[in-house]
Amino acid sequence: MASEQLPALHPATKHLVVGFFMAVGIGTAWYIYATTSPIDEWSRRWLIIVIPFLSGQGLLYGWYRAWRTVLLWIAAIYLFSPFIAARIESCVTVIPGAVPCFADVVILREVTSQAGHPVYFLTLIVVHTICMLALWILVARQGADNASAGPSTD
Repeated sequence: MASEQLPALHPATKHLVVGFFMAVGIGTAWYIYATTSPIDEWSRRWLIIVIPFLSGQGLLYGWYRAWRTVLLWIAAIYLFSPFIAARIESCVTVIPGAVPCFADVVILREVTSQAGHPVYFLTLIVVHTICMLALWILVARQGADNASAGPSTD
């Protein structure tokens, strides 16, 4: 039984699909950020996944033949962006008597939790957006039509 390969999408259609999903992901993230209380970390936890998940869906639909590249980079973005955002928050948060970026972690967590992590969530949205746009450019430049698993054996 021969395996059927999906036809390649038109380049404009690929970009339209990715742009739609990315706009929905970024819009959803800003909506969550704007409508939830700064102290409500339980509701804001969705900001960690909404942009990579929705933008990644668009990239998987648009460039489905490059699924390995897309999934690898989405996993890397998802795993490392919270660390980047937390580090930026620790460097920007002013704690009296402490050196920026090298404050005591326990004190830093207490201060930022009481303030509602004003820098962390904004930085997370920005880092996710920049990373997903960079991934979009990477996949589009690679062409991704030749990135399939290889020739099918019938």
